[in-house]
Amino acid sequence: MATLNYAIPSGILNLDTHLDSSLATAIIFPHIYNGLTWRQTNVDPNVSPQLAESFRAVNDTTWEFKLRKGVKFHNGEEFNAEVVKFNIERQQDVNFKPRYISDYADIKVEVVDPYTARMVTKAPDPILPNKLVQSRIVPMKYIKDNGNAIMLQKPMGTGPFKLTEYVVDDHLTIERFDDYWGGKTNVKKVTFSLIPIASNRVAALKSGAADIAFGISPDDAKSLEGMPDMGVSAGLGTSGVWIAVNLFDKSSPVQDKRVRQAISYAVNQKEMLDTLLGGYATMAPSALQPAYFGSDPALQPYPFDPKKAKELLTAAGFPDGFEIIFDFVTGGGWVPREKEFQEAVVGYLAQVGIKCKVVSHLSSEDFANKEFAAKTGPRGLWYFSRGSIVWDGDVTIYQNLYSTSTRNWFYYSNKEVDDLLLKGHTILDQEERKKAYGKALSIIKDDAIWFAGFQMKDIYGYNKKKLNFKAEWGTRLKY
Repeated sequence: MATLNYAIPSGILNLDTHLDSSLATAIIFPHIYNGLTWRQTNVDPNVSPQLAESFRAVNDTTWEFKLRKGVKFHNGEEFNAEVVKFNIERQQDVNFKPRYISDYADIKVEVVDPYTARMVTKAPDPILPNKLVQSRIVPMKYIKDNGNAIMLQKPMGTGPFKLTEYVVDDHLTIERFDDYWGGKTNVKKVTFSLIPIASNRVAALKSGAADIAFGISPDDAKSLEGMPDMGVSAGLGTSGVWIAVNLFDKSSPVQDKRVRQAISYAVNQKEMLDTLLGGYATMAPSALQPAYFGSDPALQPYPFDPKKAKELLTAAGFPDGFEIIFDFVTGGGWVPREKEFQEAVVGYLAQVGIKCKVVSHLSSEDFANKEFAAKTGPRGLWYFSRGSIVWDGDVTIYQNLYSTSTRNWFYYSNKEVDDLLLKGHTILDQEERKKAYGKALSIIKDDAIWFAGFQMKDIYGYNKKKLNFKAEWGTRLKY
């Protein structure tokens, strides 16, 4: 196969892997960059070595990585332990402002020999190998000679493809890197084209302008399945979607747990997912994607029970319901039928007397700003999505619901939950971590902070004449 045309829903913020973490780059960057570790499958929270040949915990605060030999960057520069040390230190530079600075802030890298590196942490970090999946490796000498900005213009990695052209908000082209340590791919060139509207991506696929398209709606998937030359592949994605409760406003009715539980009972989660997403999602019974490490399969979502919802509202002093602001933050087209999902929730809540005033936003970062919350008046609900290729409860429930976390935009605080989340955050015993997260999720569910949750499946359409594609992390690069 000589070339491949790939339609994606949104563009990338920039080309430096240490700065950008958009969903577009989750597809594009693994072609250009490698990390020390990688996830071989999108249904397994464990990670495998990539540029590292192996890794192990030496003690509670030290991880050792044996590195792959003979790896070259696209500019010919060699990969070694000094490069690993440079990469971690680059992501600790407050002036550079890397995306994952908090994940690597407390790491000291020791170069044992040219192909052995040790990472020493101030406290135990049980998921450091998982977090390194998102920390792709960049060339040391190239950046030292040219400055950080060079990676925004001409990025270099060790991946199977190298960048040849980038037109902002239009397309990006990569070509096969023949010296790739993992062997040549079957594809010589890939062009990623920005096509924001889902129906237009499908049209491009049907016309032959695209060979593969990401972000296909469930309805379009059904139409493609009926075409002899078209294929559909869906793999469980990283993103979880919820309606979240914001506890900033102390006068809001949602301060009462009975009200929050009533909201959860009022929404028919299963009907929404079946109707709107046609089986391309898995229900989340609490505040964690069900495929992530730490989820508890024994937990069940709130059942649809509007009668119970009304009883709880009456007991809380709201027999006639109330009005509340529902903040809606779009995911940029990566999750299908977001608007319909929001409208369905509003409809269910109206049936028990809760009237929602929907306010649209472009970024969830608004909610990290306390001044924003203070100025805008009584708020209570918001459409919230969270995803990470780390695939661990640490990045969803610890980062978002630990009381003093900078990402706790919900102002949720529960001492018992904090103790459990801290345990999961700091001990290496994976079974104990799983138990701690499971118990925390049970309490969070009872507190009814997030509801109507699901983990979305990534839906791809592709031309069966051009490629045999499988929507899975480990096979995405092979086509």
